[in-house]
Amino acid sequence: MGAPGFHPLLENNTLVIRQTRTFLRDDFFIFDTHGRKIATIVESGSELKKLLGFSRRFHVAEIDEAGSIREPLFQVSDPYDFFGDTFEISSCPDGGHLASVRRKLISLTARLTLTVEGLGNVDIDGGFMAFDFTLRAGSREIARIDKKWNGLAKEFFGKQIYALHLSPQLDSRQRMAVIGSVLTIDLVKSKAKSFGQSFFD
Repeated sequence: MGAPGFHPLLENNTLVIRQTRTFLRDDFFIFDTHGRKIATIVESGSELKKLLGFSRRFHVAEIDEAGSIREPLFQVSDPYDFFGDTFEISSCPDGGHLASVRRKLISLTARLTLTVEGLGNVDIDGGFMAFDFTLRAGSREIARIDKKWNGLAKEFFGKQIYALHLSPQLDSRQRMAVIGSVLTIDLVKSKAKSFGQSFFD
């Protein structure tokens, strides 16, 4: 087991995020490039609250070499917002603000804005098809998200795979923000499908 301050989730520049969606729940596992499971994203709260449209919350926690889940590093919350989608990313357990992700209510392309300290407003652009995403702070690319085709059957049941490539220059807070933004993309895609929108499919 690594030292208490060792965080493999925040020290890998390439991560594979696999969805394990079940009825009314969206959980994920995060792997390194060697296929080792290093973190989990678990939705908290009851299925009934989700069904009724209440806010949602996800905790991101690392998995140690023995397979045990550590205390959450950070969380992503999706509060109810009628005028668009706004997601908050905060540290655990203190709840300190790390970043926010926002998508306007009306948009013709798959585009969101990540706001994080040290980078300002980061443009998350998936174009019209919303298949692969590029994250740019000004003209600088800080991350790339590739959606991996997972086979028709798994796609049908909503299980997605994302490959996240991070710039080595990002600090730990910025890495948590970018990892959290992958989850927000998946949540926005799910909402868009519910409203029959062609983008974010």
